[in-house]
Amino acid sequence: MRRLLILFLVLLGILPLISWSFEHDIYTSCKYFQQKSADRGELFIEYYPSLQKEIYQSGNITLDGNLEISGRAEASVMDKDTVTDYNLDIYRFWLRSSTGQSEFRIGLQKLNFGPASYLRSLQWFDRLDPLDPRQQTEGVWSMLVRYYGLDNSNYWFWVIYDNAELKGQELVKTRDETLEMGGRMQLPILGGELGFSYHNRGVEDQQSEEREGKFFIEAQEKRLGFDGRWDIGIGLWLESSVSIYEGVEYLPLYAESYTIGGDYTFGLGNGVHILAEHQYLRSEESFWTTAIEAMNISLVAADYPLGIYDSLTGLASYDHKQKNMYYYLSYNRVYDYLSLYFNLSIITGDPVEDMEEAAAPGTQFQILLQLNY
Repeated sequence: MRRLLILFLVLLGILPLISWSFEHDIYTSCKYFQQKSADRGELFIEYYPSLQKEIYQSGNITLDGNLEISGRAEASVMDKDTVTDYNLDIYRFWLRSSTGQSEFRIGLQKLNFGPASYLRSLQWFDRLDPLDPRQQTEGVWSMLVRYYGLDNSNYWFWVIYDNAELKGQELVKTRDETLEMGGRMQLPILGGELGFSYHNRGVEDQQSEEREGKFFIEAQEKRLGFDGRWDIGIGLWLESSVSIYEGVEYLPLYAESYTIGGDYTFGLGNGVHILAEHQYLRSEESFWTTAIEAMNISLVAADYPLGIYDSLTGLASYDHKQKNMYYYLSYNRVYDYLSLYFNLSIITGDPVEDMEEAAAPGTQFQILLQLNY
């Protein structure tokens, strides 16, 4: 972290001498949690300075780069005990070469795709919270190649290196210092778009120490994805993801996720946008037989612009297995460089043994201030 801080200070010192574009994103938030276990308060401030530079341009070929640092300081209070923490790290760091129809990017970057808004079956590499106005998520060290066809088709190929921590909706960590590879093809078909995705990675298992000298990793995950989107007066989409775990004794062979959704804007007042999604998750030892475990989640969301600067968003979701309801209401006020959010979340139902604290029944209120300049 000390080296990172020195690098950042050096960049600040030489910034006036070079033609970098320097931007700032600052977030400050106060939260109040009311749960059965205990009430808790949280205050944090985040700072994301970023540098962008067009390094080279000739004809339709452009070479540019991006460096973004994340700094966070937070304090939480529970039962009169105060805990403080801070963190400073690289958030994004990549170089990109692009033309009118292609892109090559390497470094610490965000990889995401798929048409779903909230219940994302194709959330393979990011942990974006759709209700978080910041839309911040950790990136992956990777190489990405994309080609865009003149018929609106596009083709992806990626290689991810040494990202052992859990990302996206992964159930098991990636093997240390290994390559992950995959690709995606998105085609205009049937008046809409269809996407096909594939990813392969070596994963940790209980016998990993016995195979340290082997080049090929027996324990691996093969991931297949399919998605589509159509606009037929109303918007319709679907996402599906199937993970096949080979050589991992403590996981079922198949883990599947399926999402369907749709949206429509009603001509009432300034326009009421309604969105609905349903997700079905299951795991099994033999494809599409009796599920070892299954879960259904249904969601309805609506947003309405109150005026030029104000908007209101509401959401309700139901977990059919846990029998928990989740309600969310947000008021947003936007200025040129400043955004203000008042967010209210309510979870009802009974807590279960393996439930995360953030998903436990209770009430959460947040005031978030966002400054961009």
